[in-house]
Amino acid sequence: MNLFVKFVPMVAVVLLTGCMYDRAQYDAQPYTRTATDIGSKPVAQQRVHAAAHWDALALETVAGIEQARVKLPNKKTPFFVEAADPTMPFSVALRELLITRLTQAGLPVSLSRGGAYRIHTDVRPVPHKQYVPPPMSGYVMGGGIAGISAISIAAPTAPTIAAGAILYELADANGIFPSEPRPEVMVTVSVTKGAMIYHRWSKIFYTTSKELLQYVGAQAPAPLLVHEASAAKEPLKIRQFSVGSTN
Repeated sequence: MNLFVKFVPMVAVVLLTGCMYDRAQYDAQPYTRTATDIGSKPVAQQRVHAAAHWDALALETVAGIEQARVKLPNKKTPFFVEAADPTMPFSVALRELLITRLTQAGLPVSLSRGGAYRIHTDVRPVPHKQYVPPPMSGYVMGGGIAGISAISIAAPTAPTIAAGAILYELADANGIFPSEPRPEVMVTVSVTKGAMIYHRWSKIFYTTSKELLQYVGAQAPAPLLVHEASAAKEPLKIRQFSVGSTN
C-alpha cells in the first residue's frame, strides 16, 4: 500500500510536467500566415505480404479488364501481357498470375504483341523513413522520474528507473511517440493499344521494410507508350541510266 501511495504522486508529477511542456510549446509557436497542417482522414489500407495476396491482386485486375472489355472497339482482339522485370520477384509472379487468370476467365491471350491489347504493369515502391527511438530512452525517462520522485517523495531510485523504462516501452508500443508509415507499393495496370488507354487500375498497399525488396527491380520501368513496328516497306529500286553528250 505504501508503494502504491508513493507511485501515484510520481505519475501525477510526470503527467503534469508533460502537460505544462505541451502548453509551453503551444504558446511559444510563432505567428504564421500559412494554413495549419491537420493531416488527412484515416484510410483503411490493405497489407500484402504473401503470394496468395498477389493472386488476389491478379483476380481483381482481371475482373476490371472483363468489365472494361465491353467498351473495347474489338472484343475479339486478344490481350498481350508484357514481359516482366526478371529482377523483381513481384513482377515475375504477377505476370504469370495475370496470364493464368485471364485464360481461366475465357479471355484470349496472345504471346505476340502485334495487334493485341497490351497489358502494361507499373510497380512503384514508396519507402518511408522509419522512426528510431533515441538510445537509452527508457532509462532517460526513468532517470527523470527518479529525480522528480527523489525530490518530492523520496522513492527508491532503482524501482523508479525500472518503472520509467516500462512506461516508455508501453508508450512506444501504443504509438504515443511519433512514427512514420510503413513502406508502401503502388501498382498500376493499364490496357493500351497504340496511343490509346482503354482501361487503367491502380492500387496502393503497404508492406514491411524487408518485404519491400520484392517490389524493387534493377531494370528501368517499361514505357507506357510503345510504338508498334511498321510494316516493312519495299526497298526503293535504283533505275540505271547513263549520261551521254551530244555534239
